[in-house]
Amino acid sequence: MSETKDIFIVEAIDRLGSNYDEIIDSVNYLKMKNVRLIITSLPIMAEAIGNSLLDKFIKDLIIQIFAMIAEQERTESKRRQAQKIHNVVLLIKSSLRILRIVICIKLNI
Repeated sequence: MSETKDIFIVEAIDRLGSNYDEIIDSVNYLKMKNVRLIITSLPIMAEAIGNSLLDKFIKDLIIQIFAMIAEQERTESKRRQAQKIHNVVLLIKSSLRILRIVICIKLNI
């Protein structure tokens, strides 16, 4: 008798958490609940290798690698965003200095 399994579908692995640990915890939770995880951007995850132990090992390894990449991309994105904000603040400060100079010149101060 075959047992039906619940299925959880996500577009990308980074949808499972905001960092590596959260993603791995989510994957482990789904495993514990016997829920099949489908990541649509990783079609290789849906294919069976033939050897169930090897299949499990390779899929776990793929998930760990992509979870690590997702966290690194998120960290780099936050760093770039902080740098952009910093640059805008510097630009505003410079613009205010120039504006003060122009005002002083206009008012002959």
